[in-house]
Amino acid sequence: MGKKVDPRVRRTDNLLRDSLIELMDEKSYESITIKDITERATVNRATFYRHYEDKEDLLNKSIDRILEDLFGDASKFYSVTKDPHELQHYVALHIFEHIARSNKFFHVMLIKKGIPNFLHYLKDFIFEFYDHMILEAEVKQEELPVTKEVIVSYISAAYIGVISWWLENDMPCSSASMAKQMIQINMQGPIQLLEQNLNR
Repeated sequence: MGKKVDPRVRRTDNLLRDSLIELMDEKSYESITIKDITERATVNRATFYRHYEDKEDLLNKSIDRILEDLFGDASKFYSVTKDPHELQHYVALHIFEHIARSNKFFHVMLIKKGIPNFLHYLKDFIFEFYDHMILEAEVKQEELPVTKEVIVSYISAAYIGVISWWLENDMPCSSASMAKQMIQINMQGPIQLLEQNLNR
């Protein structure tokens, strides 16, 4: 079993992370100082340095903590269900619910481009997840109509585009609605969905 995190440590981590994100919403990351972060979080510098080496360490660990819960416990879920359709529903809903809970973080990072390489980092993160899940499902590359890499790249790029639209427009649809629409796109493809409408 993993070591249980002291609630006080978790609270301080959350305060420092939230303070950094709030500051990044107000000004450039480069201009933010440790003093800015600690004053916003109402903790002293000694406490900051007990948790992090510098603001880059805080930023990187904050990103890792937020993204590590993006897919929930998908691998465990799939190991029980062994059903790709159920897995897709689980993952899509979890992604949009998690982004809704961490709306400020994703808005600053994706829409305001808090750091230039976050979009690529997130795309790679989604790519690696789906690449791993295809291996878990034991899909045979030679039986696919297109390469596995193209499929995974398409899915990851689609998620980035749809998530960005959702955040830019202040999340006009619920998480459940977004998950449902994302699943329809993934299962039928955008062209097929349009053709169905044109042929009515």
